[in-house]
Amino acid sequence: MSNTEGYESPMEPIIHQQQTPIQNRNQSVDRTTNKRPRSYRSPSFQQQTDKNGKTDFVLQYMTLRTTNLKIIFPPIIVKFKGDQQASIKDITDNLISKWKNQHGIDLTIAARFGHLHSLLVFADDSSSFESFLDSRRWPRFLKDVDIEVKVLRQLPPEYSLIIHQFNRNWNEDEWLVELQQRYVSLYKITRVRVKDGSTLNAVIADFNTIEEVRTLIKLGKINVGSMTHPVKPCHLPIRINKCLKCLRHDHTTKSCSRPRLCPRCAEEHSLEHGCPNHERCT
Repeated sequence: MSNTEGYESPMEPIIHQQQTPIQNRNQSVDRTTNKRPRSYRSPSFQQQTDKNGKTDFVLQYMTLRTTNLKIIFPPIIVKFKGDQQASIKDITDNLISKWKNQHGIDLTIAARFGHLHSLLVFADDSSSFESFLDSRRWPRFLKDVDIEVKVLRQLPPEYSLIIHQFNRNWNEDEWLVELQQRYVSLYKITRVRVKDGSTLNAVIADFNTIEEVRTLIKLGKINVGSMTHPVKPCHLPIRINKCLKCLRHDHTTKSCSRPRLCPRCAEEHSLEHGCPNHERCT
């Protein structure tokens, strides 16, 4: 889910008949000696093993436990079509009052002004956040000024899970229609892919209610047609900022006040004629 108006989640997904479950290749092996036994494998077998190992790593990386972490909800962006002179407190109180009167929901929110005097509304709990997702619930006016609500393009990763053993030949759109009859808050299914573009036998399922996701994760399975498939929580890769000036990771390039270092050798010298030093890991 730059300026705050174009807010997107900091986490972007990797992406872009029944199969055998992916085996865990990190199982412990009982040995009677400290010497590693020699294994003889054909090149084709080794290549397949490496590919499966890579698949296991991708899926394990995306299914780290996040149930104990507080969900960080992206802000809902509200644009005013006229000149809004009211204070943040007055606008927030007006929104809370209208939501309570029209929908019977007590909002737990905070707000501040963003780019071009738009209003950024931050939900503090899942019930407030999920009630915001239905654009039909929003009032036409806040403090007598007409508003326009910007729809979120992506929900937090806690609203998604990974369905394993989802055949590579299955059409995600066709299965989405069938699954929505049983799981009403499911709204999207996306095939998991690795960097080379090849597909995995797993999909990311996106929901708009956190309770349905938590229920399925607690069960550890989901019904796909007449079959039962294992599910895991989804945790998308974290983007790590790296300063391109001093090559550190605790700040951005724009805010850096340190001397510029060579990206090849990590030393401070002129880059006009290239780098004569040996390459170093930066």
